[in-house]
Amino acid sequence: MSLKFIHTADIHLGAPLTSFGDYAPKRQQDFRNTFSKIIDLAVERSIPLLLIAGDLFDDIEIDRALVGWVAEELRRYSHNNGTTVVIPGTHDHTEGGNWTLKSLNNVYLLDSPVLTSPLKLEIDSQNIYVYGFSFRHGETPENWRPMMTRRDQSGFHVGLLHGAFKRNKEWNIPQKDLPFSLLDLKELNLDYVALGHYHQSQIIEHEGRVVGAYPGSPEGKTFGESGVRVAHIVTINEPKSNAQIEQVPVQTKLLKEMTLDVGECGNEEVIIQRISKEGGPDVLARITLNGIAEFPIATEKLTYALTSSFPHIEIRNETTLIESSMVDTLRDELTIRGAFVRRALNTLEQAKTMEERSQIRRAMNEVLIEFQRGTR
Repeated sequence: MSLKFIHTADIHLGAPLTSFGDYAPKRQQDFRNTFSKIIDLAVERSIPLLLIAGDLFDDIEIDRALVGWVAEELRRYSHNNGTTVVIPGTHDHTEGGNWTLKSLNNVYLLDSPVLTSPLKLEIDSQNIYVYGFSFRHGETPENWRPMMTRRDQSGFHVGLLHGAFKRNKEWNIPQKDLPFSLLDLKELNLDYVALGHYHQSQIIEHEGRVVGAYPGSPEGKTFGESGVRVAHIVTINEPKSNAQIEQVPVQTKLLKEMTLDVGECGNEEVIIQRISKEGGPDVLARITLNGIAEFPIATEKLTYALTSSFPHIEIRNETTLIESSMVDTLRDELTIRGAFVRRALNTLEQAKTMEERSQIRRAMNEVLIEFQRGTR
């Protein structure tokens, strides 16, 4: 007797994704591709249950064509003996919205603001009770925990909750975000709570037992949601036993952020070479250039040169530029500054290795920057 299901959340289909500029329409397609990959995963592994813990969509008003496409993907899963349970989130709550999935076979939308009894499913001759609700102001009780607490019925008991894990009791989290503590999760006494709302993957344990988890967003919505994005395949061998979680990468594009010290690069070509090594057809990048630059940084030129390495790249220039004539000017000065520059250049000439030269050059540049600031 065991239960296996896929847990995902925060897919945000239909998000405008304007932060990606001209790439935004393709980025929206990336999100659709990732949702299809989650369905593919469920079908290929014959996983009979899919739980979506809120924010399947990015808004309450959704393009009808997109809702229709999602319905077709869920039908594809249903035709392969799959059952889907969805709760609305903070972005796609159904109050006043135009989307619903209630007409689909084997798809259950738990959008009531109050839970009177859990949804009962029978999968592989096993009883599964699924708890979930949709927050609505004035209708959902402030203390929603009792209605999410395990009932006295034989079978597996699983919750869906789009809420904010309150790790610090001093945090002020609005009621609409359904704040909860570790003790709250434990006292629900469920076999697993499928969480949504936080976009980073996190497994929550109490005394070595998994009580709930966030899979995080399966496709990075903004930089900051970088790196591998996952869906959770959860296995519970028997009621009240510890859940086992397999984190399966599902992202279509990998968001990558990196910082490059241009002081380690002799020219623009070296900058381009170092950044391009991080590229690939499935990598979207945000690059921050810092350090001391001995030549002007032309971000537009660099971006254009790197378009063949990345479908989308953003370059931020946070370098400090040394005025090119400064060394020549200071070298001839009969001052302490001039003496420093002459000695530094002499030490540079005597350096025996490239690494030694680089260290001396960087140290000299840091002092030159201070000289430069002092003349302004």
